[in-house]
Amino acid sequence: MPHSATPAGFTGFPAAALDFLHGLAEHQRREWFDAHRQTYEQDVRAPMIALVEALAPLLRRRRIPLLAEPKLALFRIHRDVRFAADKRPYKTHAAAAFTRSGAKMDPGMLYVHVDPLGCFAATGFYRPPPDALRALRRALVERSDDWRAVLAALRRAGHVLEADEDALQRVPRGFEQVDDPGLRDWLRWKSFIVLRRLGEDEIADPGLPALLAEFASQSMPLLRFGWELVDRVRSETSPPSAP
Repeated sequence: MPHSATPAGFTGFPAAALDFLHGLAEHQRREWFDAHRQTYEQDVRAPMIALVEALAPLLRRRRIPLLAEPKLALFRIHRDVRFAADKRPYKTHAAAAFTRSGAKMDPGMLYVHVDPLGCFAATGFYRPPPDALRALRRALVERSDDWRAVLAALRRAGHVLEADEDALQRVPRGFEQVDDPGLRDWLRWKSFIVLRRLGEDEIADPGLPALLAEFASQSMPLLRFGWELVDRVRSETSPPSAP
């Protein structure tokens, strides 16, 4: 079912966007990219910019503290291969992120991923900094009732946490005495993410920004829980102000 149309020029990602990304996966050469650059700019990058511009006011209207500005929110199509074993020069997906500061790597985000292998939106905390991750893990134990209330709120909205494929093999040091099986599993995780898979019909729908705003709203229990801990860590580690 189509969602209500959204202003700011977003008309959906055309089929050519996924076709381009599929072709880029097969032709990881600068010559191919340059020959198809107009398709990238018109059918991939421009719709992603329009999506960011359309979604931002919807989030403000719902008082969801997630910001984005196209120059900061969009991820570059070029891969950073300086220290990578994989030297392919181009990413084969398009993506953008909304965070409280607008900076892509600020903990706690709404992330949008357009990919011929599967499109999705995600909210939560992906690989937060070590001090924030330690605070999250402590809160799972010390505030387990609050944590379970977050999970219950997500379930009522039809969401569950995505299992972390990169989880530790063992419970991290300092938490060995925790005997609750559920808590022990969560303590091994490095990311706490809710995933909303998007069909090709949904990314092509002009109502995608409204869908994403609703998803972000449903994810707020998780985001608020994590942001409270991130802010506490920052306040504890920030240098004292000058007298």
